[in-house]
Amino acid sequence: HAPMIIGPASGFTPRPYQLEALHGGNPRRGPGIIPCLERYRRVLAVLFTGGGKTEIFLALARRYLQHERTGRKRVLLLSHRDELVTQPIERAPRFGLEIGREQGASSCVGSPHRVVSSTIQTMRVRKEQYSPDEFGLVICDEAHHCASTSFQEVLAYFGDAYVLGVTATPQRLDGVALGEVFEAVAYEYPLDEGVADGWLV
Repeated sequence: HAPMIIGPASGFTPRPYQLEALHGGNPRRGPGIIPCLERYRRVLAVLFTGGGKTEIFLALARRYLQHERTGRKRVLLLSHRDELVTQPIERAPRFGLEIGREQGASSCVGSPHRVVSSTIQTMRVRKEQYSPDEFGLVICDEAHHCASTSFQEVLAYFGDAYVLGVTATPQRLDGVALGEVFEAVAYEYPLDEGVADGWLV
């Protein structure tokens, strides 16, 4: 059965800003996700579409699993669309990871997968099948949806977990502030800077 890490993280060469997003080094864009999680439990990273958010959070997931204090805790990836559930599962082998799916007929309850990818809709219904302390890190893709009731319920259930939200659009249109969900912005790299720096055309 799938062990927690299936091999070396050999298929991914991070772009300079992806390293910055994880570790900091550019104070103008924020302290970085890992330094921020040393101070806060819930942090947000804002990165333009096409900036490689999936790669950033998979690198974080692997690092979290390798940390000596993590123990047997798992990582939960939450998104609200099917393709966002599938994307990290497909890209995981580049990080030496194998990710399980919690959706439809697939379940990771009791499975050996250390990283689980699910929609918020599925996890809202199935969360009680997991122990509240089972996931030590929850990563929310398209985190501008995190102020919704379903996200709030799931995050409250796994209340002791660290939470990383990633989004390209941090402004919630309905006026519910993401500040109620996240304690700090770890990194911010807007579209115009991405274009100016030559990462996007």
